Amino acid sequence: MMMMRSEVIALCFLFGAAAHKHECPIDVYFTIDTSETIALQEPPPGSLVESIKMFTERFADRLEDADYKGLVQIRWQIGGLHFSQTQQVFSRIQAKDAFIQGLRGIRYLGKGTYIDCALANMTQEMTRLPSNPGALRFAVVITDGHVTGNPCGGVKVTAERARDEGIRMFVVAATKNVDETGLREIANSPANVYRKDFLAVDLSGNKPVIQLDTIDRIIKTMCYKVKCLETDGSPGPEGHRGQKGAKGDNGNPGPKGDRGRQGDPGIEGPIGQPGVKGEIGIKGEKGEIGTEGKKGVAGLGGRNGTDGQKGKIGRIGAPGCKGDPGDRGRRGDFGPKGTPGTDGVKGDKGEAGPEGLRGLPGEVGNKGTKGDNGLPGPRGPPGTSGDAGKNVGHRVIPSPVCSRCLCGGGGSLSCRVSVPYREMVTYTHTHTHTHTPLTPVTLYCVVRADCEKRCGALDIVFVIDSSESVGLTNFTLEKNFVINTINRLGSMAKDPNSETGTRVGVVQYSHSGTFQAIRLNDSKIDSLSAFKDAVKRLEWIAGGTWTPSALKYAYDHLIKDSRRAKANVTVVVITDGRFDPRDDDSLLTYLCSDPSVDVSAIGIGDMFDQIEENESLKSIACQRDGRVLGMRRFADLVAEEFIDKIETVLCPDPVIVCPDLPCKTEPAVASCVQRPVDLVFMLDGSERMGVENHRRAKEFIENVARRLTLANGQSDDRNARIALLQYGSKSEQKVEFSLTHNLTVIADSLAGMSYMDSASSLGSAIIHAVNNLVMSQGSRLARRNAELSFVFITDGITASESLEEGVSAMRRAEGVPTVIAMGTDTDQDVLRKVALGDTSAIFRGEDYATLGKPTFFERFIRWVC
Repeated sequence: MMMMRSEVIALCFLFGAAAHKHECPIDVYFTIDTSETIALQEPPPGSLVESIKMFTERFADRLEDADYKGLVQIRWQIGGLHFSQTQQVFSRIQAKDAFIQGLRGIRYLGKGTYIDCALANMTQEMTRLPSNPGALRFAVVITDGHVTGNPCGGVKVTAERARDEGIRMFVVAATKNVDETGLREIANSPANVYRKDFLAVDLSGNKPVIQLDTIDRIIKTMCYKVKCLETDGSPGPEGHRGQKGAKGDNGNPGPKGDRGRQGDPGIEGPIGQPGVKGEIGIKGEKGEIGTEGKKGVAGLGGRNGTDGQKGKIGRIGAPGCKGDPGDRGRRGDFGPKGTPGTDGVKGDKGEAGPEGLRGLPGEVGNKGTKGDNGLPGPRGPPGTSGDAGKNVGHRVIPSPVCSRCLCGGGGSLSCRVSVPYREMVTYTHTHTHTHTPLTPVTLYCVVRADCEKRCGALDIVFVIDSSESVGLTNFTLEKNFVINTINRLGSMAKDPNSETGTRVGVVQYSHSGTFQAIRLNDSKIDSLSAFKDAVKRLEWIAGGTWTPSALKYAYDHLIKDSRRAKANVTVVVITDGRFDPRDDDSLLTYLCSDPSVDVSAIGIGDMFDQIEENESLKSIACQRDGRVLGMRRFADLVAEEFIDKIETVLCPDPVIVCPDLPCKTEPAVASCVQRPVDLVFMLDGSERMGVENHRRAKEFIENVARRLTLANGQSDDRNARIALLQYGSKSEQKVEFSLTHNLTVIADSLAGMSYMDSASSLGSAIIHAVNNLVMSQGSRLARRNAELSFVFITDGITASESLEEGVSAMRRAEGVPTVIAMGTDTDQDVLRKVALGDTSAIFRGEDYATLGKPTFFERFIRWVC
């Protein structure tokens, strides 16, 4: 039940008499997160910040100065700052009314979150000009615990410095959407006292609810910790002084000449009465903390005062204050296991694909005229299996007649080209030989080639959201979307200044002035490989969201000055939510002023179901039908179906040109040179793997380590590091080696690694990897500036227990998945789930021997780098 203000004040006092007054000054400092992840949690932007301000004002209003019966003078002084990437002190440590006036003037900052710098600034403010040198110091930190950088030494370090200065920090979750590990790094120990389950605003209902109960509980705890509520007991009265004895009479003098004897001494006066005993100290009610009062009058449990002596210091107990919580009770017994559900109905067996036709031997060509004899036709290769005959998994695009048959031979032919995963190209050639018109021969070949998909003179600009609310994992998915889309479009213009060919630019944006671009006319972007490398080097900005200004920047800096006269210009805008209200919303239609620019807007998140947000997308897309696209998750960006849709928008009428043999391969992207990547390999050690496949997988991991440019040391924030976890059943997860740059450690660990030959629990393995390889006791082991890549070597056949929890843990750790699945006996649903829906992140092969093939190996290296 919520307490009245008078009850809160009464927590800090006891009834009792006193001889003089004691000062008890207390400083409270509020440190409030107003970064973008806070500001955009509740519509309209900044509403949650206003609710937190109301929570803080209610808190401050309950901190009443008090003088209880002339015994103790409690005096509260309050200060505060709010922060994102920067900090703004809105109130020095001062009286309550002045603090509240400064609090009401807060406007959210809306950028990234540097909690360590906020704690450092808070400590400086509380110790620089203390309101009273003997004041107790409390801090109330209100945040969601999410950080985007640690430029001031890290949260743990700065929190420890604050504690060293005697500051006791309570941590309040802004809402229920928090990083609990981050919150506990801030709070004083024990965390069940200073963190507990303190919540500022509850957003789970129809409207935000200020959590007044949190305020009452924190003030109670503050009362328990106050030491200045000790005071001297009243002294006992002095005992009465004893009466002086009467003076004795002198004897009568004798006759003159004879001296009389000296008179006997007078009778000694009576002994003075002993002093009255001091008053018995008033026994205070037992304090919640349970400390016994010291000796003396008005002390807690004071004893009788000694004769005439002053009573010793007593302590005023706090009625009703509870002590620190006791140990947590044992966990309740598990309920009875539910009855197993009935087995689902087995699905019908799919129809087998038709068996491919066996190629017939070519017949001898007809004898031609002199000097032009026909050549023997080649023998056709054996027909492929049914699946190959169906061309399963490939989207077919018609093309003009190829210049020659890549499978061999000549003659009249038609050619279809499809582009499946990783730029593999399938050619289906149908030969109709003139001398055997009734016997067509169909040949299938899958070859590595640099077939070009030509879209004419085309300039494409991607404008991608790099704000804090997007997160590192989703930002990586945005980059993968750009790369996967351009993969579909084929080769790029080798000369950016050419009047023909495709050029691609990228603008990533966050708050005002943080735009970064890959320009259309960049002379260094002369190939698909160079473009991919440039995209992968883009680093998440993690600030606010200034979408309208980003559109203006894209046109003014990429399109306006470098556009080509004959080129079609297409812009694809991706955003996760509302833009900062300080930005100029009239700029949403900035690209629409040029009718030759086509704009598509992609909105990601539930908020785009709302009319006003969808209208913003329509404004970006110039109100054109079919150019506003929405999705719930970033993982849907890289789904094959969506890439198909965007490919059609960008290049509706492609021309496919197949080259003459020999086929050319694209040069490899640099092997993670200067780019920070932390690779965590997750190797399936179950019995399905087998000893030989397990050996091939270990060999593959070692080859990857030798190929990549490894970091120079533990403090190197560039290049690559590798870790390996082998997993089996739920209780069998083994870290073979943690994230390391040391090739010797990697090679020796792999050489000494034994095959588990166990069951498979992939979900438990992911959780174990996050808790032991990525994080450890609340500290992050993976580098915050590095892309965290989970590489799963598995067939996906695993226990379903904890799988959802494991995938969620990988998301929270901002891990980017890659899946290596060999063979055909795999669980596709599990593989897609672990790959976060990105089917392009799933590498397949006929068997584990594929891991040793150069083409597969090079594709994997380009992908992770």
